[in-house]
Amino acid sequence: RYHENGKIQSVTLYEKGMVIAFPETYDSSGEPEIQGVYNDPRDGQRYEWVRIGEAVWLAENAKYAPVQGSLCIQCNVWGRLYNLESAKNACPTSFRIPRIADWKKLAETVGKNPARKLKASFGWNDDGDGSDEFSFAVRASGVLFNPVDVPENKRKFQEAGDKAFFWTEEGTVAVFQKNSSEIRFEKFNPKFGASLRCVK
Repeated sequence: RYHENGKIQSVTLYEKGMVIAFPETYDSSGEPEIQGVYNDPRDGQRYEWVRIGEAVWLAENAKYAPVQGSLCIQCNVWGRLYNLESAKNACPTSFRIPRIADWKKLAETVGKNPARKLKASFGWNDDGDGSDEFSFAVRASGVLFNPVDVPENKRKFQEAGDKAFFWTEEGTVAVFQKNSSEIRFEKFNPKFGASLRCVK
């Protein structure tokens, strides 16, 4: 597709009339767009995305429902919670689960006080000090401190409003905490439930 001035607006790969890959999109001056919306071809889920440095990140938590290994607690706000195995297969087409190096590169790109700049300005207890300067919108989605397939009355869902936990490919979690400006990495039980951000 083209803008009215003749410059390319988007380059999209289709198969049998369906978009099958993340499209390349450009503004009217020919520069890559830094924000947009992408529909996951698998289930039609709509995701906002943002370009930060050389990477494209989903600007919200993954919501794809695999056959097993995840659960939904206020999915429309926080996305799903995944165990590690299901997280590795939950990212939309063209995206993947981030590595620790991806998170560290993200922090380096946004500069000093990275967690504060990446946290949403709402959705945290006591306002949580997020400025969301990069439209990354981390919300305090909490964590499940037991396997995701336990009965609802036995779930240990905790830290909502205070912390967000995101899987890395290596099996640790990147942790955002209210009133903290840094991103920490912690060991985590691969059967427990954490949130997922995806990167391209």
